[in-house]
Amino acid sequence: MHLTNYSINKNQANFKQNTEANPDEGHKRSMTSVFERMRSEGVDIEELWSDIKKMVLKTLCSVQPIIKHHYKASQPEDYYQHMCFEILGFDFIINSKKKPII
Repeated sequence: MHLTNYSINKNQANFKQNTEANPDEGHKRSMTSVFERMRSEGVDIEELWSDIKKMVLKTLCSVQPIIKHHYKASQPEDYYQHMCFEILGFDFIINSKKKPII
């Protein structure tokens, strides 16, 4: 429904902050809140979450060789690969058929 960037939107005049008293209203909601709403609309959240996890796993498997290559190129003296790690983030859009798209 919305493609937003919280760090930009929080400075807008019509931004509505979430509160602990009412976490289901506002511009930044938790996954729990979103999933509960989707569940109330008939979405099988367990299936959706399973699909998301499969997509993340397949993506990680596909990028592992290039990540390994870049690591070895930037840290050639680290024979045991203990010097650093990567943090990867994933963005998903849920389409009108309630299927995740990475």
